[in-house]
Amino acid sequence: MFPDLDLDWQVTDGGETYDVSGKLNFSDLMPLMEQSMQASGQAVDEDVMEITETIIGALVANISSSYDKESGAAVSMHMDMNDSDINSILQPILEQTLSDSGMNINIQVNDFSIDATMTYDDVSEIAIPEEALSAEIVDTADMENALMDAVEAAE
Repeated sequence: MFPDLDLDWQVTDGGETYDVSGKLNFSDLMPLMEQSMQASGQAVDEDVMEITETIIGALVANISSSYDKESGAAVSMHMDMNDSDINSILQPILEQTLSDSGMNINIQVNDFSIDATMTYDDVSEIAIPEEALSAEIVDTADMENALMDAVEAAE
């Protein structure tokens, strides 16, 4: 149904965490985006897809993230996008924005990375409403089959 993504991720034991790292070429996601749009019934505008493909094609991310072994919760993430051509994305936007001002600007993005650290509050209590506890259990197989039929029909 969906295209295979050639993701080469490495998982290592980081002591209290599992550490996952790999490289993501955003252009590999284009077929998935197109099929998702078609499956949802959205019209695929070729001009918009061409612009999107140009932008996404310029993005590459080296990602490393850590997940707590006990809970599976994300602990940290580092995304290094230095292999991306950010300039090819930003320069046309700046030129368009500044076209009426008479000003020209040339930018050069040399380094681009994102670091995130996640912390979580301790959960003291989880309260389930009585309405949820007394609700009828519904077999989701019929809904899943209907969804799969709709996706296949859209392909």
